[in-house]
Amino acid sequence: MEARHLILMILDACGKRIESKTKLHKIAYFLSILLKKDFQFNAYYYGPYSRPIEEGLGELTGAGFLSVSMNSYGLDSTHGFEKKRYDYNITEDGEALLKHLKTEYAREYETIAKYTNFLKEKNYFDLSIAAKSYFIIEKEKQPVTSDQICLKAREFHWNISQSEIDSAIKILMKLDFIKEN
Repeated sequence: MEARHLILMILDACGKRIESKTKLHKIAYFLSILLKKDFQFNAYYYGPYSRPIEEGLGELTGAGFLSVSMNSYGLDSTHGFEKKRYDYNITEDGEALLKHLKTEYAREYETIAKYTNFLKEKNYFDLSIAAKSYFIIEKEKQPVTSDQICLKAREFHWNISQSEIDSAIKILMKLDFIKEN
């Protein structure tokens, strides 16, 4: 399965569209773990980021399988850059490709649909904190406390509060990534 295939199937499970490229990256991150697919996620400002997912978005948009719209929200007064959000929709051509993908990757699509149904209801910020938390847990390769997650997050220049980690842990438990003590 290529990154572009995963993207189309995520958007399908989200109701043919997704608001926020960041949210798409976080859902793709969690699904890559569940599907045991390596899409080369690395630490980034908003949490795990994948160049193959980013390239897949460009390929799908360029080929006419997705349409993209950009919503601008003015300037960030703290950092001086424009705040914007990219939203993606499956086109008619994308629907035709998707039909083929859902047959070819039927077993994977079941997993994608099941977990995306849960993840799509979360906002991108909560998914970002959950993804950052899990990214840290995986990097440590040993049990960590929520306090340790807070400290490790600072190494990536991520500012995560204790209450945000507590919420993230609930998401990770729902995904069966971690167990309750």
